[in-house]
Parts: sequence; structure tokens; C-alpha cells
Amino acid sequence: MKIKIETFNKITQKIFQSLVEKNLIKILSSESIIQKKILDVFLQDSQKLDSIDKKTKEMMKQYQGQVQSGEIDYQKMSSMIRTQLLKQAKLSSSVTNYSEDHLNTIALAIHDKLYHDEDVDYTDDDTSLSQIKKDIISFFALRDQASEKAKQKVASLKRNVLPGSSEWHIIFEQYLAEELRKSGF
Repeated sequence: MKIKIETFNKITQKIFQSLVEKNLIKILSSESIIQKKILDVFLQDSQKLDSIDKKTKEMMKQYQGQVQSGEIDYQKMSSMIRTQLLKQAKLSSSVTNYSEDHLNTIALAIHDKLYHDEDVDYTDDDTSLSQIKKDIISFFALRDQASEKAKQKVASLKRNVLPGSSEWHIIFEQYLAEELRKSGF
């Protein structure tokens, strides 16, 4: 489930607001530059995951005959390949793409990017990093909850929508957006 740029924008704003409200940063450049750099870290990470997904699809082509004959289950094989590629890239191997270790890595990348580019001075390095981690982890926990609710809604439809189908994904995305709106995202 690819995360939309609007969602990354919202978590970016939340991180920035938390750091400012808790007086954890002294701003040395403009707010828009700082927020863009935070957003860029999320987008670069998302591009890495997209690349892994493309490689997975390419690698699955070699198993097309075995999948069609029923020798290999497409979902299982695809998941195994993707998991291996994620491990090789030192990214999360979770289904949702974002393990706690992966989120900690993103938080550290944001923290370091802002500091090394001299966009902010941290009033407390450890507390600011902890706040960034907290904001990211709480957002993804909220997103996972919204995702589960959306899946339950799709499953509860009177007509049977085939999981993995394009129709299922469209309906799921609509329910996910609705659940995220309800929770403030």
C-alpha cells in the first residue's frame, strides 16, 4: 500500500510542529525549507520501496509458467522475493513496509539532515530525536489501525470483492482515506 504524498506532507507538518511547540529546535532557515527536507527523506525512502516492488515484479516474470500451472503460489513467491530484496537493501521486511527499525532509521535521517544542512540547532539532541521517532511511530501505528479497519470494511461488503484485485485496492484506498480523515490525518 503506497503512501500518498499528502500523507507524507501531514506527518512532515506534525514533526515540524512538535519540534517547534516543544522548543526542541532553533530555526536557522525558513520553515518551508525545513519541511521540504523532512518530506524529501520520506520520499527518498518511498522511492527505494517502489524500486524493490518493481524488482519483485520483474523477478516474478521468470515464474509465470509455474504460477499459471499452479506449481507456485504467486502471492507467497512474490512475498518471499520481496522480503529477500528488502533484507538485501537493509529495509524493513514487514508487510506494511515500515518496521520500527526502519522508522527509527527514517527519524535519524531526518534529524541528521536538518542538523548537517544547518537548518536547525537542536536545543536537546536526544529529546529532539526521540520526538521525531515518537511522531513517526505514532503516525504509522495510527495508519496500521486505519488500514485494519479499512480491510474489515472491504471484507464486510455484501458482494464478495476478490482480495488483491484492482477493485479491492480502489475500495480499500477509499476506506483507508476515510479512516485516516477520522483520526486527524
